[in-house]
Amino acid sequence: MKLKPIMLSATLATILVMSGCTPSDKPTPTATPTATATPTPTATPISEPLTLNIIHINDHHSHLDSESLVLKIGGVSYSTPVGGFPRLVTKITELQNTLTNPVTLHAGDMIQGTLYYTVFKGEADATMMNLIKWDGVNLGNHEFDDGDAGLKKLLDALDNNQAPVVSANVIPAVGNILEGLWTPYRIIKRNGQQIAIIGIDIVNKTVNSSFPSNQITFTNETTTLQNTINALKAQGINKIIALTHYGLSNDKSLATSIDGVDVIIGGDSHSLMGDFSMVGLVSTETNYPFETIDATGHKVCIGHAWEYSKVIGKMEVNFDANGIVTSCTGTPMLVIGESARAEVNATVASYAQLQIIAEDATTKTILKPYSDSIEANKSKVIGFSGEFLGHNRIPGKAYYGVSLPLGSDIAPLVAKAFYDKALRADVSIQNAGGVRVSVNAGAYTIGDAYTLLPFSNTLYELDMTGTEIKQVLEEATWMALLGGSSGAFPYAYGLKYDVNASEVNGSRIGNLEVMDRETKTWSPITPTADYIVVTNNYTAQGKDGYLTFGTVQQTRPGVNTYYDYAMSFVDYVVDLNESNQVLTKLPSAEHPIKSYSTP
Repeated sequence: MKLKPIMLSATLATILVMSGCTPSDKPTPTATPTATATPTPTATPISEPLTLNIIHINDHHSHLDSESLVLKIGGVSYSTPVGGFPRLVTKITELQNTLTNPVTLHAGDMIQGTLYYTVFKGEADATMMNLIKWDGVNLGNHEFDDGDAGLKKLLDALDNNQAPVVSANVIPAVGNILEGLWTPYRIIKRNGQQIAIIGIDIVNKTVNSSFPSNQITFTNETTTLQNTINALKAQGINKIIALTHYGLSNDKSLATSIDGVDVIIGGDSHSLMGDFSMVGLVSTETNYPFETIDATGHKVCIGHAWEYSKVIGKMEVNFDANGIVTSCTGTPMLVIGESARAEVNATVASYAQLQIIAEDATTKTILKPYSDSIEANKSKVIGFSGEFLGHNRIPGKAYYGVSLPLGSDIAPLVAKAFYDKALRADVSIQNAGGVRVSVNAGAYTIGDAYTLLPFSNTLYELDMTGTEIKQVLEEATWMALLGGSSGAFPYAYGLKYDVNASEVNGSRIGNLEVMDRETKTWSPITPTADYIVVTNNYTAQGKDGYLTFGTVQQTRPGVNTYYDYAMSFVDYVVDLNESNQVLTKLPSAEHPIKSYSTP
């Protein structure tokens, strides 16, 4: 069982913020503190107004290539190339060369999500990151997905002069392999004035859904940020940027509870900010920047830049002579490739938030060996299937020429892969339509996994009662049998149940049992008990008949882990292979469908 990191006291967190560095400094190990200390004040910064232009991205998640995005213009859908580091390099370099006092930031989750990470474990991401001059890079929860050693490999590949890492509330123990690889904050200068950049990572998600060792201490986000700001203010620094991987809603709450933060540049929630309705995109927050006030009534400006290297945030922040924010404006820019359709290009040219950006030729050249290797790796054998694993959407209904009395062999294995990846989950549910093919006996490749699970889905966790779990299974079964979507039929891991298709709506799921994750024992589900369900983000929205998923989220918003659902199955097969095991059907005692009665 993975040991959980010990939470550090607020007092100790205050002490540890004393190791900030200047832009050219290499990080040095933080000394083990023995007592609280008051920082020695430095000279008061130059008392002049200052304008900063903050350039930022977040959550690129190993999406290094340009990808297709459907834009709706005048009611017509167009598939358009967007994002990718060759475009980011072009636009960010242009902004850095033309804007007054640019500050360039990455708010975390550099890795995990495409084959670039599966194959290269951060090397390709670091190579792309090193092509941009960053003023600060934050740690995200997914940076710990391969434990301390995986993060060290990533950070060793990052050029600290190009991509200095900051995190005030993630503290390695003395002697840990990560010790000294980042600092709590950085102090940079613009027009002779000092600006502090403080890193804050999300604690609960990192501790419970990723793999930091028990040698990594996480401190409270709000307390650590306030203590760090207090220490910096004592040094005479009055311009503070919090570089957070904490989610937009958390950042809004954080801003109002903190005294002294000026700007929050964030990530984690993959929030699209600004108005993109002209191309059919729905924003999380239509205001960019989002303005609020801190605990003392001073203006705070918040910016996020969506996901997957598609958007660059550009925020202008104006300070008065006392270091107080007087105004902030900006534009989140969707970076788009030139389209063959004139109507697309005409629309793009009409809006500042839509930018046609050419790919940087040098960056493309550097990326090409990695992308070529990705194509070759799709045929790489990652494990073996010991038998034919058929797929029926509905038990007994022939699908691809196969009729299985208890339904799919492979869909429950997909659900198990979700369950194994989502460490907090009590149960896993996967709709039949999200699984596309049967699996033949023999060698199994990465490409096979992406044929099996071809959609851009991620793993999503919800807090639900036993009653709600039964209700969502009933809804999905109704949708599959009577609602016209056979792909809705529910498969699971950690749950098993009888399905009587001849019963009335609400009574088709019977003898519902749940497996205890620790003891592997089964017992009837408790209607009032709370469980964590992992599913894919498509059904988590209430799609395909899974209405209760959507209803639950109105009062208990779930957590998108942003694990690619196909990647979770790749990991599952790799883990089996490393244990000298092959893909086989679940034991009958673990198969979700105990019995199926036809209508």
